Amino acid sequence: MKNGKKVFAIWAAVFAVVAAAAVFVGIILPRTADNNSGSANEAEYNNLYDWFYDAKWVPLEEREDYEDYLDLNRFLYFKDGNVTRGISDDNEQQFDEDTLFFKKYFAALEAGDASAYDALFSDAYIAEHGKTPEFTPQMTYDRTVERVSVDYFGGTSSYTYNVSYKFFHNDGTFRRDVYSDAARTLYIVLDDSSGELKITELKYYT
Repeated sequence: MKNGKKVFAIWAAVFAVVAAAAVFVGIILPRTADNNSGSANEAEYNNLYDWFYDAKWVPLEEREDYEDYLDLNRFLYFKDGNVTRGISDDNEQQFDEDTLFFKKYFAALEAGDASAYDALFSDAYIAEHGKTPEFTPQMTYDRTVERVSVDYFGGTSSYTYNVSYKFFHNDGTFRRDVYSDAARTLYIVLDDSSGELKITELKYYT
């Protein structure tokens, strides 16, 4: 009789363990999987980009927030060592070609001109990374280009720059790695191996 009770107790314990395992596998694990599923990540991704403004496919001058944009610091600043100078139409003859290159860079952004933007890059860069999708006119400000180094080899001049700027009311059509009124510095290399200055390398600092 005692043996029968002992066997029953053992089977009861086994059943309890199996039942507990079933509850863990059937309830706990699926919930964990749901929390890490692609659909959950996708929803989080979409919520993240709700922070961008609606895209306005019109020239900047026609936007209702253009007057507010004009109140921001829209000068282009050149930093070389400890010296920082603003670039204007009146003094641009004081700057080198590689520095003035970035006037074309920001002009393309403000015009929302993807073709003009791609024309700033070397053929090799476009072949590797592809052309830029169309984007709206971008309102950039607090623009600073910092010359990090200059190198000469084989008749080619190469210039390395850190480029920083902010977006006013960023709509995400051009850059989705940074929100409005925030900056994420770019590492840009220019060289003239094609006969004119082109961007041959562009990276985002993390």
